[in-house]
Amino acid sequence: TGNFTNQGGTLNAGAAGKNPANLIFAAGDIVTNEGAVNVLSGSALTLAPASKTAGAATFKNEASGIVTNANSLSTSATPDGFVVQGSFVQDAGVVASSSGDGPINLLGGSS
Repeated sequence: TGNFTNQGGTLNAGAAGKNPANLIFAAGDIVTNEGAVNVLSGSALTLAPASKTAGAATFKNEASGIVTNANSLSTSATPDGFVVQGSFVQDAGVVASSSGDGPINLLGGSS
């Protein structure tokens, strides 16, 4: 577990023309976004739920942060897209909402 801060850079979950990827932030991780986070089609960015030894992973979308999810809302047992089983904090950042952009998928027990 640990902290990750995106200070104006770009973090991609997946790569164009490659097999889908699943970027997982473990229980106890805190992700602070001040740049761009892109979840490419078929890929996932997952925030893990709490474990026996650590709290749920947390994603903070701060000022200058933008999240773009190229996946629609999924109801499968292993969903793709931006998947929250922990905590998503929408501060001064934005979540892209143009045509083709998917939502943040808050699963049961997440906030």
